[in-house]
Amino acid sequence: RCFEIEARLRAELDIPVFHDDQHGTAIVVLAALTNALRVVGKQLADGLLALKDKHSLIGDVRGMGLMQGVELVEDRGTKAPAAKRANLVLDGMRRRNVLVGKGGLYGNTLRIAPPMLVEPSQIEELLQKLDSAVGEASQASV
Repeated sequence: RCFEIEARLRAELDIPVFHDDQHGTAIVVLAALTNALRVVGKQLADGLLALKDKHSLIGDVRGMGLMQGVELVEDRGTKAPAAKRANLVLDGMRRRNVLVGKGGLYGNTLRIAPPMLVEPSQIEELLQKLDSAVGEASQASV
């Protein structure tokens, strides 16, 4: 079975795949890690898209896996950057003990990149805290 997993990993990944002295232990671990990353990456992306549906402040969500960007806009039609509100979201997340980065040409894009060994429950906690922080920032006068 290890050789089947090895062949599939070689076909799907852009990195060299070798098995070790334990005849495939590393292969199985790599397959498990890859699958876990896909699961939590999808959970994060889906959760952020759900927040976009809920909050008009979120103009776009983009990224791959665990590296996601959340663009904040004052108006979805004009896509006017919401840089001041982005700062409010960052402050709100910091108060909730979650560090989120900021980037983009106008400083209105949140950079979300949790560690690779993140648990699904931690992704859910991050999404709940982001929901709350975005809600607060949406209501604030700037």
